[in-house]
Amino acid sequence: LAISGSIAFYKSYELISLFKKEGFRVKVLLSNGLLKFASKMSFEALADEILCEENESWQNSNNHIAFSKDADLVLFAPASVNSINKLAFGIADNLFIQTLIAANKPLI
Repeated sequence: LAISGSIAFYKSYELISLFKKEGFRVKVLLSNGLLKFASKMSFEALADEILCEENESWQNSNNHIAFSKDADLVLFAPASVNSINKLAFGIADNLFIQTLIAANKPLI
């Protein structure tokens, strides 16, 4: 679940809970924009794994390529207009967009 800095971020808590209730393993990618609205701790309580954009080492095993490797699909919700535009035009100037592009999985 890729969550960008949209004011609708609070709906992602319900999405995570619904997916977990159905037995899915939920990995969450948080953008820097989102972290202006919400704390990483609130997602740590719900998700199985978290990757924060610029707070993680790009060299560790939890980088943008490894993070999405075992995913079946990527749900990008809620999505900010800025992140949608960057993704559409391939502007991979941050870890969040790089992870979405590198996922090579169905993107919803």
